[in-house]
Amino acid sequence: MTGRNSRRKRFAEVRDLLGTVHIETSSNNYLDIPTSVRLGVAKKVYEVLEQNDWFWCHFYRVLGYHLELEGKTAEAALARRDALTIAEKLLADPENKPMQKQLLLIAGAMRHFLEDNNGALKNFREAIPLEFNPPDWKEEDARGTNAYMTELMQEYIKKIEAGEPIPRN
Repeated sequence: MTGRNSRRKRFAEVRDLLGTVHIETSSNNYLDIPTSVRLGVAKKVYEVLEQNDWFWCHFYRVLGYHLELEGKTAEAALARRDALTIAEKLLADPENKPMQKQLLLIAGAMRHFLEDNNGALKNFREAIPLEFNPPDWKEEDARGTNAYMTELMQEYIKKIEAGEPIPRN
């Protein structure tokens, strides 16, 4: 199938999918719809569009954040567990070695939110000495991001060890 036909087919699939979506609301304002509901619809669209694991890892972290904000802690935990599973899969791929620090930060954060602070500390301590160096990034940008991630993980470690709360969202 050519690229043009493939795009038409996907467009038709998304259109048909959206035709089946019904959201209970008394408002005509899109912003009155809870973000988690909007993300639920978006998830269906992204499934049709066949997104990659990096996308899904990010998506589930965002979903977990919004579910937590809405007080849906059990559902937030499920989304964060999905993000952790995907992060672990990405970590296992040798192609992602330059981003291992980022993936360990993600895994550690998800473990913390899932109340596994020992696992979180292990991930953070393993990640801190690593260098974040994606091949398609400018060296200066990678260095700055690397320093930021190190600082963030050091702060996580300090708070976890002190028993201080870390914002859950």
